[in-house]
Amino acid sequence: MRPADMRRFIERWHAAAGAPARLGESLTLALRSRPELSRLATNPLMCGLICALHRERRGFLPRGRASLYEAALAMLLERRDVEREVYGGVGGTPQLDQKSATEPLRRLAYWLIRNERTQLDRADAVDVVRRLMPSVERLAEIGEAEDVLQLLLERSGLLREPAQGAVDFIHRTFQDFLGAQAVLEERDMGMLVNNAHLEQWEDVVQMVVAQARHHERGELLTRLRERGERERDPAVQARLRLLALASLEQATSVAPAVREAIEAQAARMVPPRGLREARSLAQTGPLLLGLLPRAAELTGDEELATVHAICQIGGDAAIPRLREFLHTGQSAVRAQLLYHWDRFDPEVYAEEIVRPLLEIAPDETVTVRSRAELDLLRTMSGYRRVSLWGDFTPHDIRSALDAGQVRELQLRDILGLDSLDVLSGRAGLESLGAARLPQRPGPRAADPAPRAATARAAGPAPLRAAA
Repeated sequence: MRPADMRRFIERWHAAAGAPARLGESLTLALRSRPELSRLATNPLMCGLICALHRERRGFLPRGRASLYEAALAMLLERRDVEREVYGGVGGTPQLDQKSATEPLRRLAYWLIRNERTQLDRADAVDVVRRLMPSVERLAEIGEAEDVLQLLLERSGLLREPAQGAVDFIHRTFQDFLGAQAVLEERDMGMLVNNAHLEQWEDVVQMVVAQARHHERGELLTRLRERGERERDPAVQARLRLLALASLEQATSVAPAVREAIEAQAARMVPPRGLREARSLAQTGPLLLGLLPRAAELTGDEELATVHAICQIGGDAAIPRLREFLHTGQSAVRAQLLYHWDRFDPEVYAEEIVRPLLEIAPDETVTVRSRAELDLLRTMSGYRRVSLWGDFTPHDIRSALDAGQVRELQLRDILGLDSLDVLSGRAGLESLGAARLPQRPGPRAADPAPRAATARAAGPAPLRAAA
């Protein structure tokens, strides 16, 4: 679900459950400020689970990710059946309690992680459960391994059968959380460190740190840092250093020397000091979002570079971070926000960033690269400067000027434009910039330099032309 879908889901869930509307509003605010919650809530089942946890705890949720997942597991694996009086075990108890259900789920998650898969064949899943059954007495009470797997698919709320003969977890975060527990049981720290630079192992590493004992946590973090120092590939080196820093946030306790060494290593990277550094850091992906300083802690070039890095990452998870910069005092930062619309879902970004920013700073230039963005811009008012990039028709350009009092227009790469007649009668237009438009036939046709278009407004103000 997109952010707008999540808001509607939360509102309707609370209405259907008879819960106070204020609880739904506070949960929506929590989702806006906590990316780890937002990522979970994109799944409708998980969004409903978060709503239930939030309501049960009277508006509070566990702060750490590991604590949140643990609370969700308790609700799904045991309390849900107890509270609904769904029984089937000996003496009128649920067929599986949380501990006995967690064991096969851990093994299934570990199999998927080791094999770098997100789903497994049902026959493989049955085999994993069969090999575990001799050591978990409660499983044998249910029947054969096939019966245990079927019960987990029907009642755990964590497994599903997306296609006939296939099994996977309803959400990748639960796979990583449970798999991390199995990694700790098997003490597979070497495998973890060797794969830590891969994006699909990122959450597994962090969940191991969150659930490890004090000495295990220190060992893993130290090995991550040391591998980061040995790496010659700058991209891999940056990713390992940032992952070690992100994992610190999941640690309940860690030796001061370990923490200081990791923070010192990462301090040279975050925040970025320039646009080149920002683009390099952005290659580490969403991992960076939670490590960049808050807007209030940044000034000058650091603020500009940080916004640039977040925009380069893009996606829904980046939007809560960008909202922090809506009231920036730097025009260059606002320009970054209005320039990178195309890296996000057009509707979500329009609602969360473009519309509020243009209300605050109507004189900033908004860059539009698609018809979807242009259609959304027409629903806004007050903007004065528009930059159109791409395959727009004369009709698109004409309609873009109708929606607001545009004073400045920039046209770039609009190959379907053969004249500037579309601008006639636009008395409010004061400045026009045009680059890489179709060349007129003649001796200048081979000239590779952008051609500036020049015209005069119909009104009293002269029209300036800019290349």
